[in-house]
Amino acid sequence: MPSVAEILFYMRGLWRLFKGDPSAGRYLDFTERGLKRSFWSMALSMPFMMMTTMFTLAEQQHLAFAADIRTVIRTALVEGLSWVVPLVVFGVICMIAALPKSFPRLVIASNWMSLPVNVIAAIAIALIASDLGILSEIVLLFLQVIVLGAFVFEIRIVYVLMENRLMPTAAAIVSASIIALLISDIGMRYIGGL
Repeated sequence: MPSVAEILFYMRGLWRLFKGDPSAGRYLDFTERGLKRSFWSMALSMPFMMMTTMFTLAEQQHLAFAADIRTVIRTALVEGLSWVVPLVVFGVICMIAALPKSFPRLVIASNWMSLPVNVIAAIAIALIASDLGILSEIVLLFLQVIVLGAFVFEIRIVYVLMENRLMPTAAAIVSASIIALLISDIGMRYIGGL
């Protein structure tokens, strides 16, 4: 399991990649080992992702939400799919665009980029769910800015890793976003038993 220092090291690499700094490769491990280690971010993010989903579902149903084992397993399944399927979409786009070297790099960057976004989202959703009045509205606004910023950050990272090619970048971002939204919507219905 990566240490906090190692995770922060990868975050610096993402920032350098965002800026187009050629030294970003020294901060992000683009080897097979780095690809495998990047999935630790999924393991670290899963509790935050599940908490966010369960808080959101409880808010939508306007009742105390019972997290039985079935709900937890369904939530883990949906969150796992919403993490992996967009990566598969990136792979298909890389294959079609003849960018095979970009795929593992996209997976590594996308995995590590998801960790801080999921942690911040879980904290913000928990604050919103605690019903702090006007503070909840401010936190919600802050969360929306963070999500928009993360989306712009992801677009830039994908663009850089797809060798500054606009069409494959647009195809990857739009396809992955639509599929993630579909999985999220259908998944919420599945988790809630609707």
